[in-house]
Amino acid sequence: MDKSTVFIQIIFLALVLALPAKGQFMNFQIDIDAELSTTVERPLDFGTLIINSGPNTIELGDPRMGIFRIDALRTQRMLISLEVPDYLRMEFGPESARIPIEMYAAFSNFGEDNWRTAQPFRTPLQEIIVDSPQNNPDAIWSSAYIYIYGMIDIGTIPEGVYTGDIVLSIIYD
Repeated sequence: MDKSTVFIQIIFLALVLALPAKGQFMNFQIDIDAELSTTVERPLDFGTLIINSGPNTIELGDPRMGIFRIDALRTQRMLISLEVPDYLRMEFGPESARIPIEMYAAFSNFGEDNWRTAQPFRTPLQEIIVDSPQNNPDAIWSSAYIYIYGMIDIGTIPEGVYTGDIVLSIIYD
């Protein structure tokens, strides 16, 4: 810190201390709106499957794929990850009763629900910057769409309900 900065701080402190003290109360309130919101546009749906039916695939663009819409400020930077278990496990059954699962994600960040222009996630923590549709470059808000698709392989397994958690995490600054 140079001498002029210290001198200015001392003068400021002296002026503040010289002011008469009066008790004042201030009611202060801040309303903060979320910078983004997430909506499930369509849940991922493999439907009812038959034992020993083998691989059941939902491709990008399939009407059964999951779609999430993220509304955010234009130019909002996000990190998104998709966590998928290796197996779906039987809800009330033996530990060995499980179904292999592979899930993938792709994104479209130009404000339009268009899987044809979607980019696949390239890393476990995908960076996305929300942009506006080309027909509205002055937009303040826009949307990004996340598409979830994949495959489950139904082998010789006991009949029952199989579950697992697929987690889509969004971190934004």
